[in-house]
Amino acid sequence: MELQVRFTINIAKVYSSCVEPIYLPVFGDWRGRVYPHSTFINYQGNSLSRNVLEFYHGEVLNSNGIFSFFIYGANTYGLDKLTFDERYQWVIDNSAKILSMDRDFLLGADDQLAFASFALYYRKWYINPDEPLNVIVYQDATCSGLQHISSLLADINLAKQVNTAGPSAIAGDVYTDVANMINGLDLPGRENPSVIGLIYLNQLNIFILIVILLKDLL
Repeated sequence: MELQVRFTINIAKVYSSCVEPIYLPVFGDWRGRVYPHSTFINYQGNSLSRNVLEFYHGEVLNSNGIFSFFIYGANTYGLDKLTFDERYQWVIDNSAKILSMDRDFLLGADDQLAFASFALYYRKWYINPDEPLNVIVYQDATCSGLQHISSLLADINLAKQVNTAGPSAIAGDVYTDVANMINGLDLPGRENPSVIGLIYLNQLNIFILIVILLKDLL
């Protein structure tokens, strides 16, 4: 781990002197998913690998950009289960601590490095909102496989659980829903770590038990 950190920081130092943009070569796997070839610095790596990157061309944040930027900041702190409005307001309420980069406050973040990066960008935006920001606001799908299934089956309840049913005050959390469902059932072989999911498809009114080894799925 320490060696990986050293490599990542040294590579970042080399590329930080570039005056031209850098490009990350990518490849598609058998599922059609796109992944970077680079090992130590890429947008799908660990927190350090992601947070040494920024866009070459920045943008001045409009109201939608500010909202998404604040949501991202709250997410990095570990507040992704709150509503969007609650996360937005949390950033406003804690603006002074973010600007001062209060040490104890920063250490309370789930992803301390990502939140520290957000705090630096927040300070830059706060001082001059008209200055372009090069920040990468990372977003993730909610179980993209089930998102496709909910669309194919036109299953509105499943769509709500994976956040494809339109804007909602509270984000769906299908992983917690699945865990609660499994915990409430007396299933044979529950102790088997290869049992990774139980999906309830309301329109078909059946339970589908997925028993797949993690290496085969991932």
